[in-house]
This record gives sequence, structure tokens and C-alpha cells, in this order.
Amino acid sequence: MPRGREDPCVAFTEEPGEAAFYGPKIDFVVKDVIGREWQLGTVQVDYNLPIRFDLTYSGADNLPHRPVMIHRAPSALWSASAAC
Repeated sequence: MPRGREDPCVAFTEEPGEAAFYGPKIDFVVKDVIGREWQLGTVQVDYNLPIRFDLTYSGADNLPHRPVMIHRAPSALWSASAAC
């Protein structure tokens, strides 16, 4: 994320208070020719569920480590239009 923030060709906005319940997220949003915003997808990091399910893996050091779960919705626009 920091590299995207430094790139003047990549527009971004911070959305404080958005419904990101279990970690940071990135939403991919575009505007159509008449100015409507459409969400194309979401990627969200989840630190909560690996703890709740007591998930671990053995790392290169042969010790248990807690994984990080990544949720993605690659086509939020399609699912929203299918629900209408």
C-alpha cells in the first residue's frame, strides 16, 4: 500500500469508519461516464478468524506461527447486480 500512495498516477482515498470489521481492506472502485461509482472488488486482511479457529502453521524455524487470512470479493459489481 505505501508504494501506491507514493505513485501520483494511482488515486486513493482513505475511508475512516468503513465497515472493515477484522482488518485493513482495499476496495477497487471506478466511476462510469455519468459519475456513478461502482465497486469492482475488495481485498481484506483478517487477523481475527485465525485466532478464533486456533490456526497455526510450522514455519521455516519449525515453530508454530499464526497465519493471516485474506478475504477477497473479486466481482462485487456482479453480485450486487445479480441481487437486484
